[in-house]
Amino acid sequence: MKLLKMIFSLMKHRAKKEQYYLEIGAYFLKKGTGYKPGDPFLLPVKRNGLTVKKKVYIANLFYDFGKNKITHHFTTKAPKIEKKR
Repeated sequence: MKLLKMIFSLMKHRAKKEQYYLEIGAYFLKKGTGYKPGDPFLLPVKRNGLTVKKKVYIANLFYDFGKNKITHHFTTKAPKIEKKR
């Protein structure tokens, strides 16, 4: 449904063909990863010979065209949650 609204908006504003390709590609990349920035993960970390799980969050998620894969960055800071209106 979001994709159709986006396409109709692009048609209404007479966007160029390249803009269509960029918007559709970005939509499918976001949908295909299954994750979004702010999602928590438990990563195993070795400390003093013991394996401990540390909670980290996805800080950045993007597609690297040079490597042809989706790359990410982790952070230990919890994201701020915004209230929806």
